[in-house]
Amino acid sequence: MVLALAGKIDEAMIKKVKNYFNKKGKVIKKQSFKKFVAAKTKGIKVKTFYKKTDQVHVTLGFPAFSNDDSRIPALNLLHVILGGTMSSRLFVEVREKRGLAYMVHSGINRYGETGNLYVRAGLDKSRVEEALKVIILEFEKIKNTGVTPEELKMAQDNLAGRMVLGLEDSSGQAEWYAKQTLLMKKTRTPEEEMKRYRQVTLKDIKKVAQEVIKMKKMCLAVIGPYKSESEVLKLLKLK
Repeated sequence: MVLALAGKIDEAMIKKVKNYFNKKGKVIKKQSFKKFVAAKTKGIKVKTFYKKTDQVHVTLGFPAFSNDDSRIPALNLLHVILGGTMSSRLFVEVREKRGLAYMVHSGINRYGETGNLYVRAGLDKSRVEEALKVIILEFEKIKNTGVTPEELKMAQDNLAGRMVLGLEDSSGQAEWYAKQTLLMKKTRTPEEEMKRYRQVTLKDIKKVAQEVIKMKKMCLAVIGPYKSESEVLKLLKLK
């Protein structure tokens, strides 16, 4: 167990911590966990959930990196540029220019031994094929041509701003250090973490994009008026 304190910490608080948490207790049972093993199956995976909805909800994703992988800063910046803000590529191309989505954004998940990069969208059900085509095109563009210096600077500033806002209160600071102590090999200060992001180069982002964005490993989940996976595969125009 990790106990993190932030705020007005005085001797009385330290005394209470030592009193309540410094005692040896009886270990009832040690929990063991099986190591994650990636599925060996290859090819695009599609899962459909039939539902009559006003819009079609889709999530596209690719396997990515574990929580403590050194490539996480580059992957995080890639996601911000791709679909992490209202000025990101996907938001501009899918929603602003073409009006194909009510909502579109990207994100990453990080776990102990694996992770993923995903794009989630709520699409106009009459133009799903066009929307998927544009999203996949943006995947290919960022993988093949990388990002611009201006986009990298924007993403770095965006993440720095989010970090500052997230650490404004004591609970945010306590959570920051507790999570790192629990999940990371090294506990970093916010300044140390932001330095890692500032050191990411255009080459780093392009390399990570090429490592992660592989269409043959894409997974797609759809909620909408589709009764079979084959219907969605036809929309993707991918084999």
